[in-house]
Amino acid sequence: MKGKKLLLIGIFIFTSFIIINFYKIKFFLSLINLSRYGHKIESQSEDTKKQEAKLTNPLQAILKSVETVEGNENIEAIDDASNTADDLRNIDGIVSISIKEHNSKKSYNEIIQEYNDILEDLKLEFEAELDALIKQGIEEYSLGEISSTKLANKYLSLGADLEKSCDKKFYNLLNIMKNELKANGYDTLITDEIKNYYVSFKKARKLDLINRGMKYLK
Repeated sequence: MKGKKLLLIGIFIFTSFIIINFYKIKFFLSLINLSRYGHKIESQSEDTKKQEAKLTNPLQAILKSVETVEGNENIEAIDDASNTADDLRNIDGIVSISIKEHNSKKSYNEIIQEYNDILEDLKLEFEAELDALIKQGIEEYSLGEISSTKLANKYLSLGADLEKSCDKKFYNLLNIMKNELKANGYDTLITDEIKNYYVSFKKARKLDLINRGMKYLK
């Protein structure tokens, strides 16, 4: 009985440790996997190019494509408006209803622009916090007042907390965007592309973090 009790206590302690340190462990394992992955792609230029392509913000790609065709669309819209102006004057009721519906509904490009701005702000915020964390870690390492093990443990925790915070903000934003697209009658496939972009962006920043850290370990 005593042995079983000790075993149960041991399992409880181990489980509690895993739960408490879940994000820290997850962050640490992702760094290890990326470290191995980084070595694999060093000699594979094609894979590197694919990774760079994944780091293209899909929202910005849409906005750029809109800019290239905007002039032609405006010309067509003006022509259509002039051809139908006389007819619209005779159906004032229908026109007023159409205007109300149009004003209450955001265009797809308006939604894309709005969330692109928010996403870019979040990206800048994350990068600023990460860079500050790296600089702080380098300074502490240079002082040599804390052992390398304790220092690594400290910044694994801080890095995991930063990722957790950023994930929460990002996925909340993604859900809000998806709901707004649905509410305005648009397809939500773009949100999957944004998610893939976010995951790829995090991987790239972690690889950069590993490369910076390795310089100090050599």
